[in-house]
Amino acid sequence: TFHACSALELPFADNAFDGVWSIQMNMNIADKPTWLKEIHRVLKPGGRAVLYEVCGSINTPLYFPVPWAQDGSMSFLVPPASFRDAMTSAGFDIEVWNDKTDLARKAFANAKEPEGEPDLPVLGVYLLVGNDIQTKAYNLRRNLEEERVSLIETVAVKPDSGTAGVRG
Repeated sequence: TFHACSALELPFADNAFDGVWSIQMNMNIADKPTWLKEIHRVLKPGGRAVLYEVCGSINTPLYFPVPWAQDGSMSFLVPPASFRDAMTSAGFDIEVWNDKTDLARKAFANAKEPEGEPDLPVLGVYLLVGNDIQTKAYNLRRNLEEERVSLIETVAVKPDSGTAGVRG
């Protein structure tokens, strides 16, 4: 079942889910504390949030467009340490924290600056991210290589009331 709703105001009861999964959503959310508190709220004690997210890095600004944003008006990256702090401030214990930036660099290493009009297949991921997908991939490569973005894989746990603060 899919629900179209705001990540900042989830239409679910407290302690409703064993797990939450998010892939590359954080970069489009300006209000990360509210989003993470909502995830925490809907998880059962002991529940896990598995997040694979794009974060900022040591250099700015980004090259746009990127797969998640045409320009800076919908891109809200924070450095990994700030994202981790927001997660712990929302009440999570961090069980796993992996930097996947090198993996992303390898994945986008061959993205080249496009020349001319793209020759796109009838079906493809460009239907989701736009006809300028090659430019977005190229800019993502540049952002990764120049330490403007990073990728984080994390598992965060909503503590049981008796184990709060034990992990992390």
